[in-house]
Amino acid sequence: MIDWEISKEHFVFIRSRPFVHTEHGLDYWMEADNDVLYIVFQESHDDDDWAADLNFFPERFDIYPGSKIKAHRGLAEQYMDVRQIIMDHLYGGKIKHIFIAGYSLGGAITTAAVQDIGFHVDRDNLNVMVYGINYDGPRFFGPSNLVKKSVKRRLDTVKNHCDPVVHLPWKIMPTFFYFRWRPFKLTIDWKSLITGRLTRWDDFGKIIWMGNLWPWPIKHLPEQIEQSLLKKFGVRK
Repeated sequence: MIDWEISKEHFVFIRSRPFVHTEHGLDYWMEADNDVLYIVFQESHDDDDWAADLNFFPERFDIYPGSKIKAHRGLAEQYMDVRQIIMDHLYGGKIKHIFIAGYSLGGAITTAAVQDIGFHVDRDNLNVMVYGINYDGPRFFGPSNLVKKSVKRRLDTVKNHCDPVVHLPWKIMPTFFYFRWRPFKLTIDWKSLITGRLTRWDDFGKIIWMGNLWPWPIKHLPEQIEQSLLKKFGVRK
């Protein structure tokens, strides 16, 4: 297995996995090797994924007792498709190391998985190490000390300066509607529209910037990310 560290080689590796497709459109690869579990989440690649990206109304991510965590609705629905499988591995007693990574949409879900695992490791004092790499993913969570604590020293968030995806949702932005792709449904939140409701979104983990500082040309294509990774980190084996 390739070394789980930020590099062009690792980025190419995670994008070439044989992914499994789930009900809500999540595509993931998972493989256990003795006491090590590897998980990769695929980037947006079809209409369902783009619909999930746009379905960013923040909702309570109530998988932690008593928490008030809010998350990107569309991406949270995708993550929930695989969460129980991850929890089964985490509490199965065999896995001691979990390595996670994803690009774009997959990067955001990587943040969710690392936070979820980290929370349960801390709460139940599990002897499991988790480390994730989020390559150019959109924001997933709103402000939360619990998320910050759960991913501390466990998550690297890699951002290309010229990539608009890493800046979305904006840290402060209006959110006035609920969106669903199939069947199509667009519901206006009139109360929020009248009151001027603003939502907040945060970045989590260790933030690592790469690429040019100026905003053009826009860079989110895989080959552009590869170039930025090569320039930033060089060649790694």
